[in-house]
Amino acid sequence: MNLALSTVSPPIGNLRKREFLEYAEDDLNNGDRRGKFNAAYREDDRKFMRFLIPPGKRVLELGCGQGELLAALEPSYGVGIDFGAKTIAKAKELHPGLHFVLGDVENPATLAGIEEPFDYIVIADTIGMFEDIDGTLRLVHHLCTPSTRIIISYYSHLWEPVLKFAELMHLRPRRPKINYIATADFLNLMDIADFEVISQEQRQLSQHDLRRHVVVRGVGAAVDGQ
Repeated sequence: MNLALSTVSPPIGNLRKREFLEYAEDDLNNGDRRGKFNAAYREDDRKFMRFLIPPGKRVLELGCGQGELLAALEPSYGVGIDFGAKTIAKAKELHPGLHFVLGDVENPATLAGIEEPFDYIVIADTIGMFEDIDGTLRLVHHLCTPSTRIIISYYSHLWEPVLKFAELMHLRPRRPKINYIATADFLNLMDIADFEVISQEQRQLSQHDLRRHVVVRGVGAAVDGQ
C-alpha cells in the first residue's frame, strides 16, 4: 500500500476547513478537554460502532482525529486519514500498530494513494464538514469490494436549532459550522454518489447530541446476505 509520509498539514484554501483544523489542534494543545468532557457519550458511540463492525476487519476511517475510534474497532489492518499534522502525529504516538495518513480526503490525490480494498470504511461525524459530499464519496469506490460496507454517522438536522442555542448560552463549546443534512437530502446524496442505503438508525447520545448512523454499499455490489 502506498501511504503518504508528509508531516506538514496540506494547504487549505477553504476558510471553514481552516477553522476546523484550528479547532482540532487547539483541543489537542489543551489536553483534549472537550473529549474528556464528552468521554462517556463518545464511549457509548464507540460501543455501537463495535456492534456494527466486528474486530479483525480491514478498516479505513476518513477524518480519524487521534485514532481513538479506529483503535477501538480492533482492525486487522487499520488506516486513518486526517488533515491535521499535529493530530496525525498524536494518533501515531497513541496507536503505533495502526497506519495514519496526513491529507485532505476531498483531494483525489489523497485517496488515490491508498490502493487496498477495505471491509469497512468509516465516516464518523465528519461528512458534515465536506464541501462536496457526493464527489468525495465517489472517490472511495475504488477502495470497495462487493461486500464493503460504509458506516456514516452524522448530526441530525433536527438538532441544529438546539445546538446553536446551547452554544449561544455557553452550554456547549462553540464549533466551526457544519452542514446539517436532512434525511431526504442524505438519501439523495447517496443515490447521486452511486451508493445504496442498507440500514439507518437514529440515536440520542446526550441532551445535546442526536445522530444518525447509516450503512451503505456500492450500487453495483452483489447481494451477499445483507
